[in-house]
Amino acid sequence: MLEKCGLPPDESDSLAMVAQELLENAVKYGAPGAEEIVLSLRVEERGVVVEVKSRVGGDESNVRAFGGAMQRIRDSSDSFGAYVERLQQAARRPYSGGSELGLARIAYEGRCALEFRVDSGYLAVSAVYKR
Repeated sequence: MLEKCGLPPDESDSLAMVAQELLENAVKYGAPGAEEIVLSLRVEERGVVVEVKSRVGGDESNVRAFGGAMQRIRDSSDSFGAYVERLQQAARRPYSGGSELGLARIAYEGRCALEFRVDSGYLAVSAVYKR
């Protein structure tokens, strides 16, 4: 679909990975028993927006923790360094979720800026790719 919209194969593959990471996070961390996860892709002249929207899982502290993770990724001036740091952290400890590796991967490999909003019990996470 992305190639049909004029994106070259490497950009299309990268954005497919971004969509997969966002969907995986929605499945892992969304509300248990949620019936719907919505994926949307907007191809615009200047870029692409990949967004996943799902019910918020857990209590408000989960949203605050997610906001902190997003802020750490956005504050990093070196997306490669942030990605390597997350890889190293994941390698040092047993998997328990919440490594922020997927978000760092989106920022570095996907070359996307991350945004999120919470509205009426739903969390919408967007990855914005500028062409």
